[in-house]
Order: sequence, then C-alpha cells, then structure tokens
Amino acid sequence: MTLQSVEELLLFVDRKVGPGKSAETIKAMTDLRKALIAQIDKAPAAFKSVAEIEEAVASGKTVHWGSAAYQVKQWPNGKFVIVCLQNNHAIGLSYGLDKTPNGKLEEFFLAEAGQ
Repeated sequence: MTLQSVEELLLFVDRKVGPGKSAETIKAMTDLRKALIAQIDKAPAAFKSVAEIEEAVASGKTVHWGSAAYQVKQWPNGKFVIVCLQNNHAIGLSYGLDKTPNGKLEEFFLAEAGQ
C-alpha cells in the first residue's frame, strides 16, 4: 500500500464520519482511521534523488516505481532502468545531464520484506 493510497483512504473515512452517523459507524471509521495512520507512520520516506534510488538498487535493495509491476534494475553496462516485470520492456531511470527521473520521485518505493 502506497502512502498516497493510505492518504486517499483517510479522506474517504473522514467523509464517512459526520452528523447523523450511528455510534457503531463512527467507532468503526475511527478504528480504521487509527489503523491507516499507523500505516503512514510505518511508510518509508520518499526518495529525494535519482542518486538515492541508484544507491539503493546497487546495494541490493528492490525498488519499485508506481506499483510492484515496475522494478528499477541495473543492467550489466551499469545503466539503471525501470523494467515492467510483465513484459520486460524497459525505460531509463532518468534522462538528461541533470538526471531527471522518468517518473515522480515520490512514486518510487522500496519493496517490503518478502516481496
């Protein structure tokens, strides 16, 4: 679950709790809200640069982009790419001299243990 999806769920929960709701509904939504906030607290910090992503991959960590279907890999020639695991198509992790990422930095995330 990405940080963005947790935040979207929080907004949904906040809209469901309000005047006219039963005590049971309010309690259930409050409990769900607490669980979602706990997920945010466990969420890893976003990458701040392409270099951080490259360092993570080079050190053996699994980094995904957008979803688990896209993984950042380092090719034998040293180039870092984003690979679609479903069809093996790849694009460069970045472009240009300033290493502009092919995707928003906040969309890159470390795989959870066991993935």
